[in-house]
Amino acid sequence: MADVERELTLGGNLAIDSEAVVRPENDTRPELTYRIVKVIANFDELRDPGAPYLLASKINDWDLKAIVADAKMKEMSLLLDKAS
Repeated sequence: MADVERELTLGGNLAIDSEAVVRPENDTRPELTYRIVKVIANFDELRDPGAPYLLASKINDWDLKAIVADAKMKEMSLLLDKAS
């Protein structure tokens, strides 16, 4: 996948935001397949106990990203298990 990243970053001259959504303009790589998978992250552990509809004030971006990353890894693991 290094070649795909290299193409997306124009040979390393462009940074990709970790939140970016990349969509190919055309399918010039028939050996690659794509699947969009909905992933639902559970933020309950970060909620403020006194206000359950709010996140705790001590939460930072890394806490949020860690929960999203964990949810993505679990979903990917499930997909790989189904494929084997």
